[in-house]
Amino acid sequence: MDNVVQFGAVVVNSSYSKKVQINNLGDTAVKYQWLLDAHRQILSISPEVGILQPQTDFFFEVAFHPKTVKDIIKITGIELQLDKTQSQFLSI
Repeated sequence: MDNVVQFGAVVVNSSYSKKVQINNLGDTAVKYQWLLDAHRQILSISPEVGILQPQTDFFFEVAFHPKTVKDIIKITGIELQLDKTQSQFLSI
């Protein structure tokens, strides 16, 4: 998953959410965890921890809630850790 989620203009101290889909095309379940520590004040992803069942599609809710006024806020390399051995990345 090398995805970019664009939020456009978001009012300071408000929140805007989008859905992001991931597919587990494998034959085994995969534990996952989003590593958000550096961005937790302006970004949340739900659910943050869980298990992706085999042969299924799964949706995460990505919420952006800016605290300051900036022309452009860009975050790259938001890590989705899979089974603690692999990672995928998301950018906003």
